[in-house]
Amino acid sequence: MRTGLLILNIISFIFSIPAAFCSYLCAGAAAGLSAYADGKSADSTIEGLAGATWLVWLFCLVAFIFGFLAYAKPKSARAIIAGILLIIAGIAMISLIMTGNVLGVITGILYIIAGGLAFGAKPDSAKQVNS
Repeated sequence: MRTGLLILNIISFIFSIPAAFCSYLCAGAAAGLSAYADGKSADSTIEGLAGATWLVWLFCLVAFIFGFLAYAKPKSARAIIAGILLIIAGIAMISLIMTGNVLGVITGILYIIAGGLAFGAKPDSAKQVNS
């Protein structure tokens, strides 16, 4: 299970980079189009969503780091914190669907699975020596 946690943590973080970038571009484009259509300044809600995208990505970065801590020390308080952070990061990435980002949903699901694995990770057992 620890290997699955590590692999899902790495894959979901790698996918979170283009997901955040795509959400930022889509929210920025929507702000520009609404400003052009209205002849006014961009909608503050859409601009806020573009800014929040990078906050979601920074939160994913913190969850990624804690995921490595959960891999290094399973069944510790750090592993529980990592599991909670990974699940919250998954929910935050799924919330990027407001910008039409399907990759964010896939990344969020991977983060949630990795968070569940962080709770169930077991330490390595002692290897048996064959005589």
